[in-house]
Amino acid sequence: MAAFIIAYILPEKRDTLFVWQLAVDAGLRGKGVAKKMLRHLLSRHNLKRIRYAEATVNPSNDAARALFKSLGKDCDCSVDEELIFHASMFGNESHEQESLIRVGPINPVCKTLIGRKDYL
Repeated sequence: MAAFIIAYILPEKRDTLFVWQLAVDAGLRGKGVAKKMLRHLLSRHNLKRIRYAEATVNPSNDAARALFKSLGKDCDCSVDEELIFHASMFGNESHEQESLIRVGPINPVCKTLIGRKDYL
């Protein structure tokens, strides 16, 4: 069983962490693993300038949407979503549209707290 997260700081938005991929093995899903990985990443000292987290999500990806909404709730900040790619842009009819989900501004104190093991 495994899980991973791939994210990078957007060059044009140095205060934004873009989550490119986040995957959790089926055997670990529903146990808060994705949330723990995202929280750990955001609480890292070398990412102290990050105030926003972004990702693209498909309409059917309820788990990703719930993860980012949970982060917004935990940090008492906005969660905005906007359509950025219509399904027709992908050239085949089986690809869903994609929206950009953006959480923030994330308070630095919250970033410190969410990284703590006892803060759920």
